[in-house]
Amino acid sequence: MTPDGARARPSRRLAPEVLLARLAAAVDQAFPGAEVRELRQVSGGASSLTYSAVLTGVGTSPRACFVKVAPAGLEPVRNRDVVRQAALQALLAEDGRIPVPEILLVDAGDPPDSPPLYVSGAVEGESLEPLVDREPAFPAADVLTGRTLAAGAVLARLHEVDVEWVAGLPAAGPAGVDLGGEVDRWARVFSTVDPELAEVGEQCAERLRRQLPEALAPAVVHGDFRLGNLICAGAAVRAVLDWEIWSITDPRIDLAWFLMTLAHDGLPSAVRTAAPGLPGPAVALAEYERARGAVMPDMAWFGSLSRFRAAAAMALNVKHNRRRPEPDPAIERYAETLVPFLRAGVALLEDDVHVARSRVI
Repeated sequence: MTPDGARARPSRRLAPEVLLARLAAAVDQAFPGAEVRELRQVSGGASSLTYSAVLTGVGTSPRACFVKVAPAGLEPVRNRDVVRQAALQALLAEDGRIPVPEILLVDAGDPPDSPPLYVSGAVEGESLEPLVDREPAFPAADVLTGRTLAAGAVLARLHEVDVEWVAGLPAAGPAGVDLGGEVDRWARVFSTVDPELAEVGEQCAERLRRQLPEALAPAVVHGDFRLGNLICAGAAVRAVLDWEIWSITDPRIDLAWFLMTLAHDGLPSAVRTAAPGLPGPAVALAEYERARGAVMPDMAWFGSLSRFRAAAAMALNVKHNRRRPEPDPAIERYAETLVPFLRAGVALLEDDVHVARSRVI
């Protein structure tokens, strides 16, 4: 029991010796004679645990890699389904158009107590979220410009991957678009938060429902596509990371989310208003449309949906943070930004007549 009488939450991490034994057996089966060394937990992903390690006996020199493990004691479903994440990355690697880490092995385990895991090769390069990282090492301005435009082109290529090819993967989910359902899913979050935020959240949800646009053909969608989820070398994108919430749905959900992260007024977690060489959303949208060879309609609606999604996710973080014995003040600061952030999302939809054709972002 905790000091205040509450029941302690069980650990979702495997004991280090248990994980190491699992890995050693899986690696030896995939690469006879190989060994796992230097296993360390690192940050990465919100729904599973990530470790760095070094494999020896795989190739001519030691190989750096990452291990992603579903939390122990929970069913590995939805964003905890690491086997599903690995399956898509392996398929995209086979396709060749989207840079992803190489999947070295997958071990399904025996969940929930022996959770699934996968091992992927490390990719050389850097990851940077220009408006959010507190102590960033910015590249030259022209490099950041090129990187952002390259990211838009990668996203366009992802949305051109054959959906039928991906739909056959285990746990791929429905291959369709339900924009009303997407609004309803996030609207449920606002029924559990502070009254002022709940009121503005419902206003935004009502506007989104009233002005629902026509859906585009479904595409493979990353779900959290942004510069911080890419490994880059200079201006080149070397790998797209964190496939926890991939789905098959309207591609503008991905596109609007990416564009939102390029504008400080679209990001409560932003710590600066600009970064040298970072293009604005309009420039990135133009590059995406050039790469797709098509104009994306209704981007005002999807920009509002992105803010709605982000506010809901951050509201959950704030709520859970307040339940901790020692709340994180950095997360609590988000609470002050969410109401104006949501109101900005509502403002994108204020022109009922013209919003369906708007490309405002």
